[in-house]
Amino acid sequence: MAKRLALLLVALGVLGAGLLLRWPDAPPPGLAALDDGDAIFWLSQGGASDRFITCAVYFHFDRPLAQEGLEARLQALVEPYALFKRNVVEQGPQAFWQSRPAELSSYLKVLAAGEDLEALRRAAEAEFSRGAVLGSGAPLFRAFLANEGKTLLFLWHHVLSDFEGMYNKQAAHLFDASPPRTRFGYQLAALASTPAEIGRPVALRYLFDRPVGVKAAGFGVEKLVLPWDQDRLADRAAQAGLGMSDVFSLMALRALALYYQDRPESTWPALPLVSPLSLRASASALDEGNDRALKQFEHVIPPLPMAAMVDAVASLPPAMGSYDRAGAMMKQARVVPGLEGLLRRVGMPEFISNYFPLADDVLHLGPARLTDYAIRVPMMPFEEAKFAWSNYNGEVALFLHTDPKRVVPAELAQAARQAIGEVLAELDAP
Repeated sequence: MAKRLALLLVALGVLGAGLLLRWPDAPPPGLAALDDGDAIFWLSQGGASDRFITCAVYFHFDRPLAQEGLEARLQALVEPYALFKRNVVEQGPQAFWQSRPAELSSYLKVLAAGEDLEALRRAAEAEFSRGAVLGSGAPLFRAFLANEGKTLLFLWHHVLSDFEGMYNKQAAHLFDASPPRTRFGYQLAALASTPAEIGRPVALRYLFDRPVGVKAAGFGVEKLVLPWDQDRLADRAAQAGLGMSDVFSLMALRALALYYQDRPESTWPALPLVSPLSLRASASALDEGNDRALKQFEHVIPPLPMAAMVDAVASLPPAMGSYDRAGAMMKQARVVPGLEGLLRRVGMPEFISNYFPLADDVLHLGPARLTDYAIRVPMMPFEEAKFAWSNYNGEVALFLHTDPKRVVPAELAQAARQAIGEVLAELDAP
């Protein structure tokens, strides 16, 4: 232990010296610096086989989409935002925005008979998870319309925007929808000032023998629909003093406690579960990037009684540092050889619980009605599972993302089902 602590102190000393000696280079001519909150999602990518911090949403409609109408709506979605007109160029240790034209032919593909939508998704993810060549390349998003015309896949790199922000844009421009589109996207209503900084435990064992898990977007996703609708859930949560994000974090914590309680203590998570929380003023607010704070929840294994877990989650401070802070640290670490890997190894969470509200009412794209949707959220290097919660048209669902190299997907899904039931029973207790 003493040896590991000494190594950590040396690494921190080198980092401090590096920060004093050199700051990141200014953008080369024609390029622009990545904002800190965006930079974290480019600079946190791993090696060649785990650079897949990408986001995807599948929209399923009750009838084929008219291609002409879809094209017009996509152009209306893309036109107002700078994020749809750029890609990333790497220059030395840093990365920069490069302006690129967003031409319909470069981002919309209508599949021919026999083409594989999933194969095209994987190829696109590989393409825009790599830096572009200076002066070339398309923006970092794609839209695919399945051959039968009823499935629209929208895919983008996380550096462009987080999931909630992209949902806001899609609802405002792609669909026949007028904001406010949901009552439940207001995740951090009480944040009146800069998020409070809360110390995180340093898991020294993560400096050594911590394998990267997910490779080449090879994680699995399972959709679990909660037995309560969003109104009942929001009402019971408010009575317990919990926001929607807190309820979902409570369910994720309970699931992990149930999953790990019979496993060796040496395998238990050391870093807390992290819940990114929206900093937008409302569910319909629009911005260009990744505007979120973080809240951390300590794992409790074996699980406490449910009432105690509810009280513990309800009493936590509002939030810790933001994506901006994390991105700024990663930019600085990149200028000191060897420290970037250390920072990613120690700082990357194992489990994240996100809440991505879609809409309270049925969305339409022309006469086509949205009947269902599915999401693939980004899995970060070293991450074991991600709990991605969402609500649409009253239904609340968990899209459970699992890395089969790090957890047993079926067993974690069963633990999640049990946890959801236990939390709902506690919230419904008299």
